[in-house]
Amino acid sequence: MKTVKVEKLWQGKYVDIRSYDAIDAMQHKSGILVEHKGQYMQIPYSEIETSRKKVSKYFQSKTGGKPYQLWSYEWKPGQLRMGW
Repeated sequence: MKTVKVEKLWQGKYVDIRSYDAIDAMQHKSGILVEHKGQYMQIPYSEIETSRKKVSKYFQSKTGGKPYQLWSYEWKPGQLRMGW
């Protein structure tokens, strides 16, 4: 499972995940665990592409990394499901 820590919410209700993190999780056929201020949300592998709400334009990394898009998901923290 890919773990991603998010510092802030977009419009107070969306978490933005960099496209290369989402693609990496899909390539490993695993879900994404999103952490925001001590709360957690799971995005199952089967929903990584289908549950995203918005895809941004491409950004160039400020640290010399590869270009990426931001994939936005509705922030729904809750109980963690085991075995997915």
